[in-house]
Amino acid sequence: MNDMNSNNKPLDEEKSQSTPIDVEHLDKLTMGDVSVKEEVLKLFCEHSDSYIERLRSSQSAKDWREAAHSLKGSARGIGAWHVATQAEKLEALNECDVARDRDRIIADLRDSIENVKSYIQKHS
Repeated sequence: MNDMNSNNKPLDEEKSQSTPIDVEHLDKLTMGDVSVKEEVLKLFCEHSDSYIERLRSSQSAKDWREAAHSLKGSARGIGAWHVATQAEKLEALNECDVARDRDRIIADLRDSIENVKSYIQKHS
């Protein structure tokens, strides 16, 4: 479990904003096993597009929150703190905000996910 700061955010999140993935967090999660690390990163890359599609096609606030929540957990699992923070904010949006800004929200999130995927590809 991560140590928390006074705002209940993982300390890893605070120290790892310069790269899309907190490699130290990922190494702890995978106990340094390179094959497990590669598999976890591969799964994030494979599933991230489905999270975006679930957000895009959501028909209710519940669907939206569930998709955002799934993405948040996946991003936290690999130490992609920026994506996790974005997903957490999306999870809390009300229906009016989602309806008004859906395209921009999804585009911003997709850009962040692509940044993570690009980083993974360059460092694998």
